[in-house]
Amino acid sequence: MSRNDKREEKGGQRLTKLMKTIPGTILDYDRDQIAEVEIHCREGKPYAEVMWMGDLHIGHREFARSQLLKYLLFLKMNPDIFVVGMGDYFESVEFTHYFPDADTAMKYQVQEFIKMFTPIKDQMLAMVYGNHDERFATASQGAIDLLEYLILKMGNKDIKIAPPQRGLLLVLKIINGDGKITQVYPVYVHHSSTGATVNLEAQFKRTEDNFQVPLIVHGHTHKVFWKERTFFSVAGDNGHYYRAIMRRFWLSSGSFLKFAGYAEKGSMQVPDVKAPIVRFYADRNLLQFIDPVTEYADYLEPSEPGKANTEAMYQRLTEEVNVSDIKIEPVRPFCPKCKSAKIISKGTEWQCGDCHRRWVKEISSNIKERIKKNGHH
Repeated sequence: MSRNDKREEKGGQRLTKLMKTIPGTILDYDRDQIAEVEIHCREGKPYAEVMWMGDLHIGHREFARSQLLKYLLFLKMNPDIFVVGMGDYFESVEFTHYFPDADTAMKYQVQEFIKMFTPIKDQMLAMVYGNHDERFATASQGAIDLLEYLILKMGNKDIKIAPPQRGLLLVLKIINGDGKITQVYPVYVHHSSTGATVNLEAQFKRTEDNFQVPLIVHGHTHKVFWKERTFFSVAGDNGHYYRAIMRRFWLSSGSFLKFAGYAEKGSMQVPDVKAPIVRFYADRNLLQFIDPVTEYADYLEPSEPGKANTEAMYQRLTEEVNVSDIKIEPVRPFCPKCKSAKIISKGTEWQCGDCHRRWVKEISSNIKERIKKNGHH
């Protein structure tokens, strides 16, 4: 028997064992929505730490810029803390006639993100889209994958990404101080755009019905919410089986947007301006929620640093990052009837702002020419 035959036989045995353990169907070895990542424990500690950072809304007038800079400098000083991006990195805009300079605004927001996050690019494990980021995907008609563009410009192609509207099953393999993988934690990560901004448990319960993993992490609600759910199961030990209490955890990842006008108008909850941390232990199967504002108070004291100190932090963080070659303007069509560039996005259709003609969205020849001219792929 050849080496390949032995490998195939061994793989078949593993699959048979898995299918006997977990009744179900293997989806054609479907791995495109699964990302496996190996992460080391913090130096001298029995755990790895991952920060869940999203809902930045760069470009919004309520963007908490100084607080985000504190977190990024903290991460730069602690390179053994990893980061997962939870979406809504940009405020973006609805691409309508109400904001004719939308393309320039988006370019500025992308420049800001790349300047601030490039210094911690090697700590970033994964990124998912938010509903605000998807506005750009809609406007660009698929000409640019925004997250692919970001990781290309930051210079770390190993960052795992999920496509718009999709979540990511992130398999974290924890490496202990001896260099061995001792624990594996599957995590489901999704920005979510549910309306359950008050009853967060309703939001997580709907997700939990579909994804049976130890940890579910959502963004979007601008609140930090940590919930432990316990349930009975069966555990084996030395050939015997016992009733066991198992645990599953939910986390909502906060934000860096203060109190937007729509939130105040809707009497929504005041947001949490922070990014939580989860510790993944290597010496035992254990997850732990960490509030960095209390755990790392020396770095992240909550006071406002003032404009001068904020600019000093920004210069300190971004001084080595060059964004002069950023080309991120979305590509939109001209009206096929009157050739106007005043085009309004109407769901699955475009509408001309001058002659009001509507047509189904597609990448027409004039868009392709503009894509080619601007160097987008």
